[in-house]
Amino acid sequence: MKHTIEELISQEGFASSLPNVYYDLKAAVEDDDSEFEDFEYIIMQDISLSAKILRMVNSPFFGLPSQVETVSHAISVIGLAELNELVLATSILDKFKELPSKVFDINRFSDHSIFCGTVARLIAEMISYPKREAMFTSGLLHDIGRLVLCINASKEMLECFKLCEAEDKTLTEIEYETFGFDHTDVGTAVLKSWELPAVHIETAKFHHKYKDNSDYALETAILHVSDFLAWQNGKGEVNITNDVQILNEKAWGKIGFNEDVTLESIQEIIEEKLGAGNQSLI
Repeated sequence: MKHTIEELISQEGFASSLPNVYYDLKAAVEDDDSEFEDFEYIIMQDISLSAKILRMVNSPFFGLPSQVETVSHAISVIGLAELNELVLATSILDKFKELPSKVFDINRFSDHSIFCGTVARLIAEMISYPKREAMFTSGLLHDIGRLVLCINASKEMLECFKLCEAEDKTLTEIEYETFGFDHTDVGTAVLKSWELPAVHIETAKFHHKYKDNSDYALETAILHVSDFLAWQNGKGEVNITNDVQILNEKAWGKIGFNEDVTLESIQEIIEEKLGAGNQSLI
């Protein structure tokens, strides 16, 4: 049976809307009459989400000088915009944690996504990009299409993995040969169906097929470099040793680093801030 993108994303777990807490918080953030207590109340309705938010805020990813113990404290420290992005990303990862896959390690996927989001946020900070929280979320969401494929087309993806190990092609190339589309196309469709911000949709669409004239070329460049560094650090979302990633020089140039910034210097910052330990939202 030939799969279509519409069929893959319409299966249980992907067609439904996001958790209500995301939409409730988004509405509250956009409402000028909302008060601080309203945001805290919305988050506290989901105890599991509250715990994950606090865990993330207290992780090395944020590098805060003191422990954050309550949701209200988290809001005051990181701000509403970043909190909204964290709720979005955490809700999506949590949404899929129970979905079975014979070929996919959801914890590995989570580690890869968090690493990409963290490095994207770090790069955004290095170049004084104003919306660091959006880059963090884009990093978490960029490979959601591969999650869909591994869960809803697991037999075909298992064959893709085997071919990738045997042939001199990337997994993305083999996906396209197998399905007629790849995980970036699937991810784009999922994020569009959820009506997420365009920056998340575009970075998911072009992080392997970089275009320097797209509407979010800078953001996509940041994510491309972050994804490359993830694989360089053994943080690929799948355990395929032969899937070698290639750095797009146009993407590197688009970011506009200072002349003294190199991949090696960014790697040193990553090691300093993150260390060698694995982190997971789920």
